[in-house]
Amino acid sequence: MEVKEKDYKEERFEFTLFVNDNIICKRNFRIFNFIEGSMNTLEFKETVDSVVKLIDDDLKSKSRVFTWYYFNPNEPDAFEEFAGKPLEPWTCTFKLVISDNKREVISKIWDGSAYPKPIRE
Repeated sequence: MEVKEKDYKEERFEFTLFVNDNIICKRNFRIFNFIEGSMNTLEFKETVDSVVKLIDDDLKSKSRVFTWYYFNPNEPDAFEEFAGKPLEPWTCTFKLVISDNKREVISKIWDGSAYPKPIRE
């Protein structure tokens, strides 16, 4: 069986997801029949807000599963995540950036300090 190498071409649009200014996911993509100026609309902002909410909700769900699986009220110090002080708010941040031709169009930042360490990482 012959394996073909894919040609990756840099596209006009890009999204980047950061944790504390470290890139964890970056993808570029094209939009067919793009309408110039559409990224300057309320609908686009609300769509980005919706994407951020989806990511936050997913991380919260993973946090609940992690806590349910690992937290033991009889031994609260058994797992390092449940021992000691929690992180200060805004110690860990998540950021989603949408770019057009390498120019940032919109970014959203949210606090990730409430997610357990294995979920943040």
